[in-house]
Amino acid sequence: MKINHDIPLGGDSLRGLGTQAPERRGDDLDVRTDGAFDDAVLEARSRQTLRPPLSQRLETLAAPAPVDVSSFTNDRSIDLLRHVLDHVLPRLEDDDAQATAKTILEEEIGWREAWQARLDDLSSAFPGSENDDQENS
Repeated sequence: MKINHDIPLGGDSLRGLGTQAPERRGDDLDVRTDGAFDDAVLEARSRQTLRPPLSQRLETLAAPAPVDVSSFTNDRSIDLLRHVLDHVLPRLEDDDAQATAKTILEEEIGWREAWQARLDDLSSAFPGSENDDQENS
């Protein structure tokens, strides 16, 4: 790397490149500009305090927002499990994984059907109960 000794270093380095840095003194500064900057900073800070922290906003965005409560009913869960059992599992290439998943899903469906039968028995035994109200909504 060759150093050009014709360009002076230090405060005159910009002048050597044909550019001159503006000279400013403290009494030349516009006071209105400083006030506008301070006002902008204060406004930004006040807006920031009105909003929740970024971590909380991100957590809210990432959280699922349930739209329809019927998506979480026992009958819906059983339908989804049956769909996986009938349409997804047959596509698995690993026979052992397919057999294990089939066993687990069939067991889960059995548990959910038994639970639904118990809920149905309770709602018929106690008309107007809370479970009966949930089924009608």
